[in-house]
Amino acid sequence: MRRVLVVQPFWGRLSNRFLERHLEMLAERGALAAVAVLYPTPRRSWRGIPVVSLSDSASAAGRGRRLARALLRRIGLTPSWLGRRPEDGLRRLLEKRPVDAILCQYATTAAALWEPLRAARCDLFVHLHGYDTFAAMCPPGHQQRLRDMADRVLLICNSHCTDQQMSDWGIPADRMVVKYYGVEVPQELQRRGSADDEVAVLQLGRLVRFKGPERTLRAFELACEGGLRGRLVMIGDGPLRGECDGLIARSPWKDRIRRVGAVRWQEGQRLRSISDVYTQHNVRDPETGQVEAFGVAVVEAMACGMPVVGTRSGGIVETVIDGVTGLLVEPGDEEGQAAALLRLAADVGLRREMGAEGWRRARDHFSVERESAQLLEILGVE
Repeated sequence: MRRVLVVQPFWGRLSNRFLERHLEMLAERGALAAVAVLYPTPRRSWRGIPVVSLSDSASAAGRGRRLARALLRRIGLTPSWLGRRPEDGLRRLLEKRPVDAILCQYATTAAALWEPLRAARCDLFVHLHGYDTFAAMCPPGHQQRLRDMADRVLLICNSHCTDQQMSDWGIPADRMVVKYYGVEVPQELQRRGSADDEVAVLQLGRLVRFKGPERTLRAFELACEGGLRGRLVMIGDGPLRGECDGLIARSPWKDRIRRVGAVRWQEGQRLRSISDVYTQHNVRDPETGQVEAFGVAVVEAMACGMPVVGTRSGGIVETVIDGVTGLLVEPGDEEGQAAALLRLAADVGLRREMGAEGWRRARDHFSVERESAQLLEILGVE
């Protein structure tokens, strides 16, 4: 059996269910040799598989080393046994646990560990996830480092949007492969929706500029002014939390808006099951240039049979079919988003039709089973 080491930056963030899915795909085939985590984590195993922190600062021993290092530096000494770096941790791991392939999550993680990765005697794969393909979001020199890595690794792109971004950076086409994320899709469509006459609108995701939560709030207000009988639930946390809370507090429709912080995937599923429309106003971040590379939350909504109101931005145009699985407007068109919400609110038949088409599209193109087959094939796992 081919042995795969997965290297990822962190463990257990609520917004990164897709990383756990990748581990599950490999573990179910018996191909997951270990998981290496760049930043500190107290976890030492998962499903009986070793989880190795490449930084020891989370442990008591690590705290002792930091204290000793600080004291010795005061007198001009830094013994090698106190100089542990994540790169050194990965080297030791590979010496103890030889593997056939390494799957590195995020190009930024691969760049930080490039020296031991490049020296590893195995196949290398780097999974790109979005922000790691925008120079303004990454450390200086990241773009050139990615071009340097392309000679040694195969880049797994989460969408054609990401693939195009890498092509613009000069990455050869034969060093990239597109593999969409997979989401849990129920075998049968079972839509409940809201339990009253009001339309329940849901947005779920990090509160960041390119996801446009503040624009969704304004669009919802415009829809309410246009006669929408409904409510908005906004789920997530992030740098725009304060701005969004301020907009809600000042909104004349604040009694119809509820904002909740980040939730676990199971709670997200429950909220999707009792909501009628999913909406997200994606735009290009004017400061960083970042766009939604794929949009897991959008596809999860489709998998639950929800019609989507979104924008023609980034990878959204690859997942949502305008007029079939939802309604797309131009980025920045809050009036258009409001009109789309009103249209779906007024036509329960259209909501059900688009929701059913979205569920079928998720089943046929974005299921966990489909992604698993593709990922295993890319990694050479039988």
